Amino acid sequence: MPTTPDYAKDIVPRTPTSNLRIATFNCENLFDRPKAMNLATNAQGQPYIDAFKELNTLFEKPKYSDVDKARILELMKKYKLNVSRPSNKFLEFRKIRGSLLATKAGKQTVVAEGRADWVGWIELKTEEIEDPAIENTARVIAAVDADIQVLCEIEDRPSLVKFHDNVLKPILIKTGRTVYPYILLIDGNDPRGIDVAIMSRHPVFDLSTHVFDIPGAAPIFSRDCAEFFVQVPGLPKPCIFMANHFTSKGSDKTGLTRRLPQATQVRSIVEGRLQQGFTHIVVAGDLNDTPDSKGLAPLMTWAKLSDAVKQFANQIDPTGKRLGTYETGLQQFDYAMVTPALKAIAKGAGIERRGHYSTLWTPWNGESRFDASDHHAVWFDLKV
Repeated sequence: MPTTPDYAKDIVPRTPTSNLRIATFNCENLFDRPKAMNLATNAQGQPYIDAFKELNTLFEKPKYSDVDKARILELMKKYKLNVSRPSNKFLEFRKIRGSLLATKAGKQTVVAEGRADWVGWIELKTEEIEDPAIENTARVIAAVDADIQVLCEIEDRPSLVKFHDNVLKPILIKTGRTVYPYILLIDGNDPRGIDVAIMSRHPVFDLSTHVFDIPGAAPIFSRDCAEFFVQVPGLPKPCIFMANHFTSKGSDKTGLTRRLPQATQVRSIVEGRLQQGFTHIVVAGDLNDTPDSKGLAPLMTWAKLSDAVKQFANQIDPTGKRLGTYETGLQQFDYAMVTPALKAIAKGAGIERRGHYSTLWTPWNGESRFDASDHHAVWFDLKV
């Protein structure tokens, strides 16, 4: 990466006649990333993420059955979390009070009878993202220069504000562009702190969360379907941005267990808003599956939502071979989908890939460890 990037040269030109740009980007965290999510492949880190989730789920049970105890002990031993000073590189066992395990006559057992007997949990160990990667994340967002930017995998709102003020804002000011006065994030269901967020140049005057859908049952959304209501000049009614980050293929290989219910619920939410009279709706984010997948079928086959990448496929890649948004661009996981009222005024779309190292294009970074993300930003232009 050059020592002094030409940020002005980075900027993706607006489509002629358009005056509003909307984008989505999975940042893969801004400053800190779980070590298990930073390995060479997802398959290497997934067992640790699965153990993190399973153990914490078992810990929360009010009463542990013999089967629960056996599984807790099995996992604790497997990842060497059962010793007095665990040294697992990816998982941390936090015990505040009470006892989960005890050893008698050389045999270790689970002595807690349920959640009330002790306080503790498993954490995913994190590591700081190297400075060039943070810089490249800002560079992607600045290059796309969207007026409304949906973001995935953000630690928390203070981190996003810090990132905006200290890393992104100087680039925007240096190139004579507008910063983002409206920065919002709702903490979602993912205990790792990978949430969805929005940065907007136009007023965000209301928001709604779906972390509790459906009451009394396990949460549908592994993060959230956060709704941000934005007053966009030129539009007769507020525009709703539904920020999503569906369950990964590592946790739901087929997509039928988690992503299908999530897609079905998003469709229901959109339908409800349309019936309320909201005509301008954007569903954006990392849906973690391809357009032809069964898990995303409720959205991809619905006439009331259109994918910007599909609408402008010829503009993005006339060959149709590289319309993806993940790694080398063969698989599309990230989407900006719009209702008919927005599709009618859409003028163009594109995918920003330069923050990811590949020999297929000219990247900003000379090696993959400085990638902004393994996802690419999707943008589309409107005339409002």
